Amino acid sequence: LITAALTPAIVAAQACADAGVRTRLILTVHNTLGAQLRDLHRDAPLKHWGKRACLPALLRRAARAADAVVAVSAGVAKDFAQVAGVPADRLTVIHNPVVDDALLTAAEAPCPHPWLEPGEAPVLVGFGRLVDRKRVDLLLEIHATLRPRLGQRLVIIGTGPQRAALETRAASLGVSDSVLFAGFVENPYAWLSRAAAMIMCSRYEGFGLVLAEALACGCPVVSTDCPHGPAEVLDHGRFGALVPVDDARALADAVTATLATPPDRNALRRRGLDFTAARAARFYLDLPAMEARLEIS
Repeated sequence: LITAALTPAIVAAQACADAGVRTRLILTVHNTLGAQLRDLHRDAPLKHWGKRACLPALLRRAARAADAVVAVSAGVAKDFAQVAGVPADRLTVIHNPVVDDALLTAAEAPCPHPWLEPGEAPVLVGFGRLVDRKRVDLLLEIHATLRPRLGQRLVIIGTGPQRAALETRAASLGVSDSVLFAGFVENPYAWLSRAAAMIMCSRYEGFGLVLAEALACGCPVVSTDCPHGPAEVLDHGRFGALVPVDDARALADAVTATLATPPDRNALRRRGLDFTAARAARFYLDLPAMEARLEIS
């Protein structure tokens, strides 16, 4: 039994104990627990105080009862160990399974939009849920700053509660005619494989799936060096520029440099193959079973 979120991990551990059967249990941690708890405090401190107080202890009990605890990045593992009070040697890092044959085939699909046709202006892509921590508002500001000089267009793929506010922000910046809010896209890989760059402005990530997806499509990447995945995915800047969080000037400079001197797309594709589903599956299959799983008490 493999869990992929925090609450199911707690429920699964208790269910295994109550059932009295020897089901092998693997908990996976996909995001930064400390940052999630801080977000709960910021968004609704009174509403979520009980969850903030109890969650680390409940996760610590679940981790004691599991055969293995897997974090999707080294940074997430370190954060979970500290915040939940789980010994660091109880965690194994296995990067997310991202790339498979279907993704690579989808990247070669026909051009999905006229902006991406050969000879058109360069297209930047923002890809992800439209929420505060993704800082799509910062991406719009960067686009507005660079457009008079570079003439690029911006495509934002994804849905979320901030869409209306972001559309209003694009209008106020005077760039509505060069920004496409594409919403949900059935095949984003056809867009990434033709984009000049994919820009990620997040304040925090657990891994950064879109970075691995972009690399597999041969798309140049510029990302904030946020906790905790981007530096690992991009090998500390070897496969894409990393800039400080919320630093508009550094982000604009990195985008400018990337468009001026694009990286080797084949090298990016090879890096993307480090995050295949088959590779991740092998690591999961090789996880050692605990000789004696600790009981929930």
